[in-house]
Amino acid sequence: MQSTKSNMRQAIDDYFAGTPDGLDVTAFVMDRIGHEDFLKRDVRAGKTFDQAKQDMGTLIKDLLGEMFREVQTLKKKVAVDPVKWPALSKWVATYTQHRVDPKSKKKW
Repeated sequence: MQSTKSNMRQAIDDYFAGTPDGLDVTAFVMDRIGHEDFLKRDVRAGKTFDQAKQDMGTLIKDLLGEMFREVQTLKKKVAVDPVKWPALSKWVATYTQHRVDPKSKKKW
């Protein structure tokens, strides 16, 4: 799991490096990480595929909270745009958007 978290942190950094005012970090990270390793492990552990996807989204939100002092979670779910996210749209229908202040990145 640690390597997955490290990969997710790197994806978050990459997203905000290219799109500092962006809201689609969850979609970006889920698209980059994919579902094969992360979700299959959870499904094998007895979770439903939907629960595993929700847990992945929650982990992304938690990592944002670890990485940034200011994280705003937007309440409305957004449909995955199959043109922008063709691979993601095959396994995710909606996601939650998050806004961060890139200047609030925590220093470790």
